[in-house]
Amino acid sequence: MTIARPLSSIDAYKELIRHISELVSAGQEIYHLYPQNPLIAHRWTVLKLVFLKLYVPIYTWIIKRRYSYMAYLDLFAGSGLNVFEGYEKAPIPGSPIIAWGFAGLSFDHLYLVEKNGDHSRSLQHRIKLVVPSTRFTIYHKGDANEKVYDIMDEIEEFSGAHYMAFIDPFGLNVHWSTMERLLSSKVRGDLLILFQSHVAMTTAKQVLKREARSKALPRLFGTHDWLDYLKKKMKNGSAQEVEDLLLEYYIMRIRSVRKKARILTVNIRLYREHISYKLIFVTTKTRQNNPWMKNVFALKSFIENARPEDVDNGIKNALGKPKSLVEFL
Repeated sequence: MTIARPLSSIDAYKELIRHISELVSAGQEIYHLYPQNPLIAHRWTVLKLVFLKLYVPIYTWIIKRRYSYMAYLDLFAGSGLNVFEGYEKAPIPGSPIIAWGFAGLSFDHLYLVEKNGDHSRSLQHRIKLVVPSTRFTIYHKGDANEKVYDIMDEIEEFSGAHYMAFIDPFGLNVHWSTMERLLSSKVRGDLLILFQSHVAMTTAKQVLKREARSKALPRLFGTHDWLDYLKKKMKNGSAQEVEDLLLEYYIMRIRSVRKKARILTVNIRLYREHISYKLIFVTTKTRQNNPWMKNVFALKSFIENARPEDVDNGIKNALGKPKSLVEFL
């Protein structure tokens, strides 16, 4: 399904409910087959997974017609299943299973990295339920910032290769060297990056106040210049301003490596907790100026307009517990 036009608030709500229900249905099937060791996640994780669910069919439909080898990279792959506090009976598949199961046209190979040994073993059990054993590689106890070199070296051996990378780190655990290896490859690729803007902002504010030093931010940006950039650009030093400037700087770093990048940022905000994070979508500008990007812009609008209560109601609806009268409209 492609959302190529703006939806009314009721239509968008119903569409979100449908996608959450489909994810929960798939998650329940996976859970019944292998219930051990799911990841405990915030319910807001649902939105980035809905975005992935909707983007992979767009990606595979375009790429499969033009390239002979299509790879999926998941550098923080998890255990293959998520459950949410208060909604333990509504599991949702992890990103590798979503990427394979909802792609429409299958990837030639999945490259999956997970540093936690228990999680990677659980992922092994789950992924083989849906993906042929010759079509995936799991790097058990693998460090994403190291294994990315082995993965890209292998992909670059294939003629006519293209990759999609889903980069969903915990906190600030992805290094700039990893991003640079992906962005500078001779193989073209699309990236969907979770940028923990709130965590980065909180850390940066502590550094600005000289309350702490940070090793994470220089690794994240690949330079110490981020601090000079903040000091030069800041006007009031508010949390929102610092968050915006760090995102701006990160995107500048991406463009410094991939000159012809087209970049779209999806803002996902947890209003009650005053926390936000960003999904950064990166592709390469084509001669036709990426006409399919209208679908990605529509996905951005769809996800950004979702409210916390919409996600809650979507999960409850999937469990057969509708909460809102809108369900009956």
